[in-house]
Amino acid sequence: MKVHTKIVLDMNSGAIEHADFYMYEGPVALCDPSILGILGTVVSIVGTLSGGASDQAASNFEADTQRQQAAREREISAAEARKFEREQSALKARSRAVRSGSGVGTTSGSSLLVDQDIAAEIARNKALIKAGGETRATRLEQNASLLGLRGRNARRASLFKAGTALTGEGKFL
Repeated sequence: MKVHTKIVLDMNSGAIEHADFYMYEGPVALCDPSILGILGTVVSIVGTLSGGASDQAASNFEADTQRQQAAREREISAAEARKFEREQSALKARSRAVRSGSGVGTTSGSSLLVDQDIAAEIARNKALIKAGGETRATRLEQNASLLGLRGRNARRASLFKAGTALTGEGKFL
């Protein structure tokens, strides 16, 4: 059985970086009960730190996913806005062709005003499409920030719990 005399832990991951130990081959009944208590405390601390690091890693992963989705939302809304503009420009061109074919002038008077109104409406709707994508992206980024905060808080909480297990008072030595 290994009897550890020194253990160095990585505070971020809870992994053992270094351990000094010796092999014990005597009866277990001769083990000092205080050593068993210390061993239980060390196991508890490692588990607590590892849990905090794991929670932080999970939150960071979720936050990164949310940020990627935010970028994708922006790309999608920009593509939808371009598609809308193309479709509306084609409709505008057909309308102009119909008016031109019927003998109505397209460069002055009410025909020009119609074209200007259509162009303004296209620009307004294109802006609304992009704004909707930006709103969704911003919401995802805000959620990502909250997830990052949740991960950092989980990490801090694990340090405090480890300190509590170590000292019994909720303070670090």
